[in-house]
Amino acid sequence: FPVTISACESWRGLVDEQELLKLHATFNGVVADVDPDLHSNEWVPKGWELVRVIDDQHWIVDTYVSESDLRRLDRGNWGWFVPEAVALPDAWLKIVSIDRDATRILNDGALGSNAGGEIMVRTQSNRLYPERAVYRVRLKLSLRDGQIGTGYVRGRVVMLAWPKSMLGVS
Repeated sequence: FPVTISACESWRGLVDEQELLKLHATFNGVVADVDPDLHSNEWVPKGWELVRVIDDQHWIVDTYVSESDLRRLDRGNWGWFVPEAVALPDAWLKIVSIDRDATRILNDGALGSNAGGEIMVRTQSNRLYPERAVYRVRLKLSLRDGQIGTGYVRGRVVMLAWPKSMLGVS
């Protein structure tokens, strides 16, 4: 049957829009943290996190340090991650980046004092603001002995750092 140019253009537009709505990850990984309240044919708000895709081969650990400890650390220093979950193994880490600006908003809510973490925060407009200056240090898992977990794991980080005088003299 005859098809007009505008119908073909409309069809192409719908196909292009459908292609934009397909989910694609920028890396190979596994799907974790699926929203349990999500059902087929359900509308969700813009920006809603449907699932989380994690790279289970390249783990990154974010920790926060005080200003006084910041100058004691360097990229390449070794660290050790001890998960809170006793069933998970400890892991060796290496510092890959150190923020030189203090964290203004704590995006890792589980690390805030209101969620049992050690960073003192105040809540304002559903955002967490650290009470003291803290700096993010990013570490990469360097030696992997089996599965650490899927998704987010909270724990403690111990890092090798330059010594600090007990008298405060550097």
